[in-house]
Amino acid sequence: KWVEGDLQTPEGIYTSTDKPNSSFRNAIAIHYPNRHDARAGLESKRISQQTYQQIIIAIDQGLKPPQNTKLGGEILIHGGGGDSDWTLGCVALDDNYLLTLRSLLPADMKTSVIIVP
Repeated sequence: KWVEGDLQTPEGIYTSTDKPNSSFRNAIAIHYPNRHDARAGLESKRISQQTYQQIIIAIDQGLKPPQNTKLGGEILIHGGGGDSDWTLGCVALDDNYLLTLRSLLPADMKTSVIIVP
């Protein structure tokens, strides 16, 4: 993932939380960007020092980082099927796999998720 709207899914280690207010039932929110993404965004001048600091402060406080930066945001793991690349940057699973994943996560849904190609 490089910038908002590039339709790419980020790769790396992210924190997850529940996403109860989504058009995708049972969605899991991915806390993108992470420290690595923020550092890369700062170094490439895609985000300012101020935005970088806001991201890092949120991460340090265990909060979802700002989702409206030039890096993009609102990355979800959601249902609806994983047979094709239609998610515009999210991770789509078949509904039964999403429910299985949710059942394995802690009650507060906060855990680390590794997204790899």
